[in-house]
Order: sequence, then C-alpha cells, then structure tokens
Amino acid sequence: MAWSRKSAMFASLAIALYLLGLVLRNQQLVTVAVVLLSFLTWAAFMSNHADVSSSGRRAEEERKNDGVQLNSIVALRKISSSRIFEDGEIEVTLRLQNKSNLPKIVEVRDRVPEVMRVKKGANYVLMELGPQRETTIRYTIETPLRGFYTIGPVCIRIQDAFGLFHNEREVNLYDDFLVFPK
Repeated sequence: MAWSRKSAMFASLAIALYLLGLVLRNQQLVTVAVVLLSFLTWAAFMSNHADVSSSGRRAEEERKNDGVQLNSIVALRKISSSRIFEDGEIEVTLRLQNKSNLPKIVEVRDRVPEVMRVKKGANYVLMELGPQRETTIRYTIETPLRGFYTIGPVCIRIQDAFGLFHNEREVNLYDDFLVFPK
C-alpha cells in the first residue's frame, strides 16, 4: 500500500497543526490534528487491498475463464490473431471483473510493444468498477514491422474510496504474436 499525494498532504497538515497547537497551547488545533491523523489511520486500515497477489503464468495457461487475479480484480486478455502480416491490425480485448462487494477505483495500463501504435481506442483507462461488475476495454494496434512481439504485462492500480492510498501491481498476463513480412 502506497500513500498518495493527498494522504501525504493530510499527514503533513495534521503534524503541522499538532506542533502548532502544542507551541501555541491551543487545544482546538491539537484536536483537529488528532482527528485528521485518526482519519488517516482508519482509512489505511480500511483499504483492504493490501494483500495483492498475481500469477506468473503465460497467456496460454490463462485461457480458462478465471484469468489472472489481483486481489478482487480479475483480468483476462484476448487478441484477434496470433499471426498477422506487416501493416496489419490486431484487436485487443481486455476484460476486467470486480469480484468483491465493494466498488473499486481502478487504473489500468496494458503495455504494448514500443514499435506498435494504438490506432483505435486506448490501452490506458481510469474508471470506477462497481461491485460484482465487469467491463471490457478494446483497442486496436498497428503492426508496422515484422517480428515476434509480446503484449503485456498489465499494470493495475487500485485506489481506496477516499483516494488516499493505492496499491499497484504488474500482473504477468502476456500474449505473444508473430508479424510476417508482406
């Protein structure tokens, strides 16, 4: 679990208010500081995504419907073709499922080879994924050069409801494809 800028700012403000309250002997400043620190502590304990797990399996092993799981978020990617000619297009479909009963603020970035260009759609999205919900991200990439390429891993960042803490993990979900010359 990592602190966001917002949580670091709240912690700095609380410490500054606490010290200022002690120096000025102002109990109201000390009380506000203690309430802010208590809120941060409570938010840290309530962000229940600290136990992040991922699988190191290749995409061929993930063709079952379970996908790769990041705590309560499940990711599964499919590509339109594993063999294509130069200057062709591959459609990538990334399916995300929230298995928990709580909504999640999810930031997803699917890594694409550097020589490829995303032509349609986006391989990056920031969204709220409701409880027991599923969403699909579709994008198309151009394949300008021949060679063997890999799409992946998927970087998933889950934020708490207040935006104070986040947990980020690269999920080892890979799909390989081969680009033939024309």
